Amino acid sequence: MSTDLTDRMIFETQNTNFEIKATGLPRPDAKWLKDGKILRSGERIRITASGESYEMDLSKATLEDEGLYSCVLTNKLGEEIIDGYLTVGTVEELRKPRFTEPLNDVDIAFKANGEFKAVFTADPIPDVTWYIFTVHVIDFKRFSS
Repeated sequence: MSTDLTDRMIFETQNTNFEIKATGLPRPDAKWLKDGKILRSGERIRITASGESYEMDLSKATLEDEGLYSCVLTNKLGEEIIDGYLTVGTVEELRKPRFTEPLNDVDIAFKANGEFKAVFTADPIPDVTWYIFTVHVIDFKRFSS
């Protein structure tokens, strides 16, 4: 069995997908739950099963969608439960500057060029300021951003 049903964080209005690939003889039946209550396909939730793949898609998340999601796979030989906690952040949190790839150390040869890279998300796009220790980088002619 493989799964991406693990703890994760998304933000209001975003979509997410949980997928489990599982085999069994006889083929297992799947039940999806949120906080112990059975989920059914509807306007924002789509539950599908095809071959060895069991999926649950959630669209346009709301704060109320936060909780523990579980998939219960059963056949006459037993049961397997997989779960993960979905945290839903507010739109305001989504808009704040947040690093998606942090700044990492870079090793370069003496007198060689090097590049630091950091990836962030924000809305609106904020001003970016680089520092070496406490010195503002823009003060140096060798640096650009």
